[in-house]
Amino acid sequence: MLELKTMKRYNKILKATGEKTLVDEFPAASNGLPVKVFKHTGFEVGTISLRSFATREAEIRSEFYDNFNNMFRTYVIQQENEFQNMLMRKMDKDALYSVEYTPNRGKNKDEYTTLYYYKAELCAWLRDTAFIEGDQIVKTTRLSNVWKNDDIPKADLGNEGGVTFPRAKKPEKLLERILALASNPGDLVLDSFLGSGTTAAVAHKMGRRYIGIELGEHCYTHCLPRLKSVVDGEQSGISSSQSWTGGGGFKFYELAPTLIVKDKHGNAVISDKFNAQMLVAAIAKLNGYTYAPNPDIYWNQGTSQAGSYIFVTTEYLTAAQLDEIARDLPDHERLLICAPAFDVGLGKRYENINVRKIPQSVLDKCEYGADNYNLNIISPPELDADEWEDFEDA
Repeated sequence: MLELKTMKRYNKILKATGEKTLVDEFPAASNGLPVKVFKHTGFEVGTISLRSFATREAEIRSEFYDNFNNMFRTYVIQQENEFQNMLMRKMDKDALYSVEYTPNRGKNKDEYTTLYYYKAELCAWLRDTAFIEGDQIVKTTRLSNVWKNDDIPKADLGNEGGVTFPRAKKPEKLLERILALASNPGDLVLDSFLGSGTTAAVAHKMGRRYIGIELGEHCYTHCLPRLKSVVDGEQSGISSSQSWTGGGGFKFYELAPTLIVKDKHGNAVISDKFNAQMLVAAIAKLNGYTYAPNPDIYWNQGTSQAGSYIFVTTEYLTAAQLDEIARDLPDHERLLICAPAFDVGLGKRYENINVRKIPQSVLDKCEYGADNYNLNIISPPELDADEWEDFEDA
């Protein structure tokens, strides 16, 4: 069903084009074919008022249905499109124009095309972005250049999954086909640029395990809420074909900040963003230990191999403390101690205890001095929230 926000945009009706008069003609710079500009007189443009939509919804929808082929909106072309802007600069602000020409590129390439302009703005037609199904108008989203076929539905892709991702979201039906061809239930699917979360949503519904990676706010505004909706049983996309009613779960992880930073003197130090528990877990992992604190032995905070342990402390380590630990550590077991500083000679005091300075134990194993993990993209592409392409130069 056509959404109210779309109806607010496409609420003009070209009831009559009137008489047209040729006011300009010139060859296109790109292909030399003629461009004809006509000005219309006696035309009629109406609108459908949405002020009383709450009480007249059925009647208003009927008006849209009856005038479907003539409903339009206007929009301003981007400044980079010199051809279109050149045309509109010559047009009166209160008139209707049509331009007939043959584009040499774009969606109407090599086709004789007629464009309409109202009040010096390009007209975009509802019929080009929606279709009639039964007694309803259904909004569509063009599938752009993704693989598609007649069995992949066109209807309202923009709202699939409950998140909006204009011009970049892939249909769940498409991902369903890809995963059916390339994986089996229980397989692990990786999408390292998760976007709106389509791959993860489809994998979840199809019984695949999955890993999705995304940067920035999309993690919270798109991926996370979409997967929560999938678990709750949302019914868009392939839910019907997969008999999906909800269930399962997922884990959501955030990349930790840089562990090692430089202080004002240029020395490598532990970031103040880490508390003691985070520090222990991070250093244990970086040194190949599984973080698993022993509730009865304070210095046993993780293990790697049988009889090999790690102890991380944020305090100065003294010889007396090390001797106390050594009395409890059997000779056949080994211990790695990481501390910010310690008494001279502790590193060689016991053969089965290795004492390291914290920054030195991790400096070669992680990046430091960066506050984010953004990709180094010089000119990232901008997503166009509009469902229309700019018309290409003639």
